[in-house]
Amino acid sequence: MWMLSIRTLLAVWSHGTSMDSHACIMAFMPRGKASPTTTDPSMRILVVHGKDDFLRLERVKRFIEQLEEEHGQVEIFTFDGGEASRAEILDELRSFGLLQQHKVVIIENAESFMAVEENRRAMEQYAEAALDQATLVLRAMTWRPGKFDKKLDGVGAVIKCDVPSNSEAMRWTIARASKRHEAQLDQDAAGLLVERIGPDLAKLDNEIAKLSSMSASRNESGQFIITRDQVVEMVGLSRQEQAWELQSILLRADPAASLSKLHELREISRVPDVLLIWSITDVLRKLHDAARMRAAGVSDQVVAKTLKLWGPARDAVLQVSRRHPPGRLGSLLSQAVQVDEASKTGRTANPVRSIETLTVTVADSLR
Repeated sequence: MWMLSIRTLLAVWSHGTSMDSHACIMAFMPRGKASPTTTDPSMRILVVHGKDDFLRLERVKRFIEQLEEEHGQVEIFTFDGGEASRAEILDELRSFGLLQQHKVVIIENAESFMAVEENRRAMEQYAEAALDQATLVLRAMTWRPGKFDKKLDGVGAVIKCDVPSNSEAMRWTIARASKRHEAQLDQDAAGLLVERIGPDLAKLDNEIAKLSSMSASRNESGQFIITRDQVVEMVGLSRQEQAWELQSILLRADPAASLSKLHELREISRVPDVLLIWSITDVLRKLHDAARMRAAGVSDQVVAKTLKLWGPARDAVLQVSRRHPPGRLGSLLSQAVQVDEASKTGRTANPVRSIETLTVTVADSLR
């Protein structure tokens, strides 16, 4: 069994490897073997645990990409460990997938599932003869090592995802900007970003996405350039929070209140138009993704984790996404993207009117 820890991965990945597990700092410690720096698609069982939702989601996402490289398209089945029975999970693991595709069976809240003695024993027995046609992934916030871990020798791995230090987060931010957001983020800008946001990779990733979408400058390689000045301008915490206030009003589907909040943010708080458009686009993207996932039968809990929804935003986004089909939300998202593009390229005669129209249209359509 491989035992993994996040600092090793961050150090390796920040020096230019192709690994993209996003800070599930892995310290593989195999018995008598050199330490590898990545999971292996031949692994039939993977345990990913830790307090950071983002890290757990990203690590599993990367592992599934490896499985797809090995097996082609895979079928993914997700179970809530607090509700699913061991019979359901074992039946899914043992049955053959559609067109003989490789299957990935994910147990969310695996700590709840494994806390039941009968479930734990069943998983221990399965680990002794894990099937080749399926991969079992257990994702948990907390994890107690036991007999199950020992039975993963040769067939699986346990990965612990911890929150990185500020210096590790800064290196990750620079690499993440380049690899995932096609953006150039220098050390000074990255340092300020981490200083203002903290080593929360989910929030840092969100900020990088926002900053890259707002940048109009590119380097010789075609990457968006994110400067320290942009971080100062766009990531002031109070200004960021004020821009997000618009999302909460939009989700209430109140056109008049939404327009009033837009004017307040623009004229009193002086929030930049580009940040306001991003705020509208961001909430529409979350709604669209949530509606698509729900239409595919994904549970609210998994939707919230995947889209990184917490607090009041979680309930509001899920509630609104239930009322509208993905196609309608996708159309609204396309309109927002068009307004954003026109604003950045100067192709709109009246930018203020465009934002106002978009705000009222979105609020009215979400009723």
